[in-house]
Amino acid sequence: MVAEQATQAQIVLAYRRVKDRSTGHIAVEPGSVQLETFENEEFHRMLSGLARAVAAHPDHAVIFVRLDHPHLQPFALDPATVELFRTDPVAAIHSMSYVTPALAPKVAMTPVATLRAGWDTMADALGDTVFFKIDRGGVACPGCGQWGMLVKAAGETTQASLRCRYCPPHVPPMVLGLTERWAFMATPQLFLLPLAKFYLPLAWNEGGWITRQALDDKYKAFQAEKEIQCSSKPLPLAR
Repeated sequence: MVAEQATQAQIVLAYRRVKDRSTGHIAVEPGSVQLETFENEEFHRMLSGLARAVAAHPDHAVIFVRLDHPHLQPFALDPATVELFRTDPVAAIHSMSYVTPALAPKVAMTPVATLRAGWDTMADALGDTVFFKIDRGGVACPGCGQWGMLVKAAGETTQASLRCRYCPPHVPPMVLGLTERWAFMATPQLFLLPLAKFYLPLAWNEGGWITRQALDDKYKAFQAEKEIQCSSKPLPLAR
């Protein structure tokens, strides 16, 4: 089943979940050679087994298969996260071990008119914040490109939670800031999502989809430019 997706050797993590516990196995394809089995295991312990498998097979891709959701396609872990499992398994496990986040304390926001000089202009450029379009109470999910519904706490107007039903099950809910026409997230927070690519149809990304590596390259370029600007000697004040 999974071996048909690629000729590359791969580690397959196949599991089913009951509440917060997982049962399944870790195997190497092709050949279906089982490395470990686990039953009623906590998610982070299951990922510890995956880290051991990655360390033993550093050139293999990693595939997640949900046995309790046969309609879902196997999910290939992006190469950067696979490498993180090899070099820093604690950080890799932490990046994928989520609990449903509570909405952060409300932060006062100054109302901004919907002018091109406001939030629309900010969304046109990649920076420390990345923006997602809002339309009729929904938001374009950066994980899958489908429209997801925003869930707000009672009386909340500046923050919301997005739990996308189209994304792979291990993708956690996202806590987003809100304006009238945009939802937004800190760019470093976006990188914590276990996704190989992101859907960001903005002026700086006309194609809509962008790989994790391409987004990382763009963000590093922005940070370098910001560092240059911040360290530049200020111009003397005119007298």
